[in-house]
Amino acid sequence: MAPDHWQLLQDVQAKLTQPTDFPVGMLPALADRLDEAMGAASRAPLATLGGQLSELFEQLLLVSPPAAVAVIEQTLPPKAAENAAYLLGQVSFAQLLAAQAAGRRTDDDFVPLLQDSRYSRYIAALYRQEYTCQELANMEHENQETVNGKLRLLCERGAIDFRCEDSRTPYFLTPAARMVQADLQSRQQQLAKANWKELPVVTQPEWIENFTQQTPEYMSHLPRFNPQAA
Repeated sequence: MAPDHWQLLQDVQAKLTQPTDFPVGMLPALADRLDEAMGAASRAPLATLGGQLSELFEQLLLVSPPAAVAVIEQTLPPKAAENAAYLLGQVSFAQLLAAQAAGRRTDDDFVPLLQDSRYSRYIAALYRQEYTCQELANMEHENQETVNGKLRLLCERGAIDFRCEDSRTPYFLTPAARMVQADLQSRQQQLAKANWKELPVVTQPEWIENFTQQTPEYMSHLPRFNPQAA
């Protein structure tokens, strides 16, 4: 997700004059959007969406009836029915978010692909940031059809995901794949450091030292062809 504001949510907020103006059918889309933001490579999409939701909450608070505001401000008696309704709403949305996020996740079948040379370059690139199919094709000097096929398999295995924006379809690592990739890179760095420390110290070979000691004096200086320079 780009760090731009979600236009659909912005449009809904612009027309909001009472709580019933908020379309209930938009909640699944909101849960889906949150899941995408939480799985993005950067924190910017989540921060942007969080800011929009904060503005929406404040606006809903202004147009809500006093009883609803009292629930938020916790001024009603603990056993009031409004408190129970508010709690049910929160739990219901949390369940919706979890269900949709689970639907976008798969098992760990993708793990072998992270170390497969046919796919590891794409994984490494998407670990750094999001890219479209065309951008990855340009980076890897492969045709777009080949790259698209590889990305489709990575999506099916649960290693990557994508979203449709205005004129782009960026791909990004799923949270599970990002965690595994981070662990793999950490292990590779540790192994590289360990191998570097174990490299033998290069010293002057013994035969060079013996040759230097046995070289006659007249051969240890550059020849001079000017007799007067001696």
